[in-house]
Amino acid sequence: MFERGYVEGGAGSLNLKVYDNTSMYFQPNANLKFIREFFGKKLLYSPTVFIGWVMNVPLSGTRVKSRLVTERTSRRYVSVVAYRYTTNQITLGCELPIQNYSGFSFNVGYQVNFLSQYSIQQVTAKLNWDF
Repeated sequence: MFERGYVEGGAGSLNLKVYDNTSMYFQPNANLKFIREFFGKKLLYSPTVFIGWVMNVPLSGTRVKSRLVTERTSRRYVSVVAYRYTTNQITLGCELPIQNYSGFSFNVGYQVNFLSQYSIQQVTAKLNWDF
């Protein structure tokens, strides 16, 4: 995961410039999906709901580098090691894939992962054309 750097504001001489950093994770998961297909004259609809488990295992330690914006010393930055630990979460979601018989498909979905101190929600939309 790439996190773009930023500059804090509103703290005067204590504002920090935080540099870009990158984290790597291993993310095994297992889902149980329930799918129902509806065949129309021109379209195939496949509404789906699912429940599952996801684990996030950090593969790299995250070292966040920053400095005071107004500081002009020989030391270029301060490095803080962020504590990253393995999390286990429940995942719930739904999707609605729609496909026509000439190779076009459209899929919208929603997923939420929770049961740790973090919750992640995502909405997806995908358009495909198989030619």
